[in-house]
Parts: sequence; C-alpha cells; structure tokens
Amino acid sequence: MDSSIARRAGYLLSLNLQADPGYTKWRGTLLQELIHPLMAVSKEDHTSGAITEREFQRRLGFCGRKLKEAKLCMWGGFTPIDVYVKKTERKNKAMAERKKS
Repeated sequence: MDSSIARRAGYLLSLNLQADPGYTKWRGTLLQELIHPLMAVSKEDHTSGAITEREFQRRLGFCGRKLKEAKLCMWGGFTPIDVYVKKTERKNKAMAERKKS
C-alpha cells in the first residue's frame, strides 16, 4: 500500500477531530470506512510479499485500535440505553433477592 494513502487518511482523521472533537458517529463511520480497505490492502500486500510480517502486524494493530475507537464513537462513548436498562434490571433483581434472604 502506498504510504501516502495512509498519511492522507491520518490527515483526514486529524482534520475531523479538530472540526468535530469527541466520539461522534460521523468519526466512527469514517474510521470503519478506513479500516475495511486498509485490512484488504494489507492482506493482499502480505500475501504477495510486498510487506514484511512485521509491517503486516503493525497494520493489524493499527486497525484494531481504530476499530476500538470506532466502537466508542458509534456508541457515543457511553453504554447504549438498552444495555444500561438490562444491567439495572439485573442489579435490582439481585438486590431484591438478597433482601428476601
């Protein structure tokens, strides 16, 4: 993969962070759109021998970190309401059972 593509993608992400700071859905979508082609190109480069195993692992690590960040962005950095409600219900049910005993 041409390193200028990776630099341009990084530049776009930095501009996005300046224009719209925080874990926004738009940033999450942008990250997801970056990760998929980077993984595909990295796999192809590794298979063809265009990059070393070390470079391939570095790219995988980068994608993993950006995927984790995208997940935070898509959830707004917070637990989704349905997950929160389920956790609260379980917690309340457990407390009620303890009071009965």
